[in-house]
Amino acid sequence: MPSSMAATSSNLLSPLSPTLSSKTPKPQSSIYSLPFPTNPKTPSSFLRRPLQISASQSANPKPPSATQTAVPSPLTDENPQSYVSRFALMNPEKAVMSSNVLPRHEQGGVFAAEGYARATGRVGVCIATSGPGATNLVSGLADALLDSVPLVAITGQVPRRMIGTDAFQETPIVEQQLVVPNWDQPIKLGGYVSRLPKSKFSANEEGLLEQIVRLMSEAKKPVLYVGGGCLNSSEELRKFVELTGIPVASTLMGLGAYPCFDRVTGKLEAFASRAKIVHIDIDSAEIGKNKQPHVSICADVKLALKGMNKILESRKGKLNLDYSSWREELGEQKKKFPLSFKTFGEAIPPQYAIQMLDELTDGDAVISTGVGQHQMWAAQHYKYRNPRQWLTSGGLEPWGLGYQLPLEQLWLDQSMVVQWEDRFYKANRAHYIPWKPCKEAEIFPDMLKFAEACDIPAARVTKVSELRAAMQKMLDTPGPYLLDVIVPSSRACAAYDPKWCRLQRYH
Repeated sequence: MPSSMAATSSNLLSPLSPTLSSKTPKPQSSIYSLPFPTNPKTPSSFLRRPLQISASQSANPKPPSATQTAVPSPLTDENPQSYVSRFALMNPEKAVMSSNVLPRHEQGGVFAAEGYARATGRVGVCIATSGPGATNLVSGLADALLDSVPLVAITGQVPRRMIGTDAFQETPIVEQQLVVPNWDQPIKLGGYVSRLPKSKFSANEEGLLEQIVRLMSEAKKPVLYVGGGCLNSSEELRKFVELTGIPVASTLMGLGAYPCFDRVTGKLEAFASRAKIVHIDIDSAEIGKNKQPHVSICADVKLALKGMNKILESRKGKLNLDYSSWREELGEQKKKFPLSFKTFGEAIPPQYAIQMLDELTDGDAVISTGVGQHQMWAAQHYKYRNPRQWLTSGGLEPWGLGYQLPLEQLWLDQSMVVQWEDRFYKANRAHYIPWKPCKEAEIFPDMLKFAEACDIPAARVTKVSELRAAMQKMLDTPGPYLLDVIVPSSRACAAYDPKWCRLQRYH
């Protein structure tokens, strides 16, 4: 795609707007179409026709600030909103498009699109120019791949006649990224019809569900270990737990699918070494990748849970699903090994700050984090109630991801709330590098002054006694707010408690 094209984002399954020029031929497919001829006479005529994926037309369209990078508008499908492109004066018939959000860097754009997808469950879309614009998307695409986040990136390319000539901003972007996206393809002219997977279970898969239910009835100490694939199946998961009473644990990416804790595997060879493992995943490559299951189903976990719930309801009272003694044992272990932290007098422990945030928001905030110790603290000490409250990277973990969609910012020295970790008390980021930097004030800026330069209200708090009021003010302030919480330097936060590394004693 030429870099001079204007591009916009919308739902990729939307048909073209009826307001297109009569010169434009009818699309070959109502699923996905491009508004230019299927056989352009010359490359120059191809260049003059911008790619447009249209939303419905608005009576009074409003021009966006730019159209280079876009994120789908968080509007409902019943109330679409349209805008006019910068080509509207020359080509009014090509003016209708969805709203656009313009970042200042392509990596910020792809992270914003990824944040949109994580928070809503919808497909995030970002657009970049050719060359360096396209290559700057790689980190976000790799992160989305590792965490199974739905993301579409549309990039430019030099004119076809110039490909292979080392033209200005030419990079073999498709070849460079073949190992990153699940699908990477130059867009061909004409329509593209996607083939969707079946939404029903086969007779063999239904038999596997029966086998899973039988294994549950025979189990003495079962555990549900839910991941990010359950975020769209929270209702079915909660009903399943209600029917079975099985304790629930969660992976880092599954936080919020069910209000649960005890998120740990420890050593894989010791994890559930004598247990019968059932693995349900829509991605066949994930099944058996780390631990070989006894029963596996490659399917949408939402459909699998619905199927098992139906079986459980039909056999209510006939199955032995009494796990009360097992739940009591787990409760005793929680009391024996509580999730605790050290205190430092009037200094603010970072874990305490997160617990305070949980208390003041009633566990109802959307939390976006960077990567590092504060990420683990936020995972362990904030009690997530609902899916898509927790926005973080569990695979690639690139720095800067936590800035996706922040409204309020809780700056851990080291509504939505984004948590950063930058400055430790008397040790400004010195623990990240193998030497102690000199002139730290020149290396690490005063974030309150930075917030002031951006016209964002901000405050700094250093004492435990001041934290509640400062945090409440942050939450009560409409719009962006930055709270700089000074915390003492502490030992590294482990992603799991070593006391829980070996779970074979329970299996």
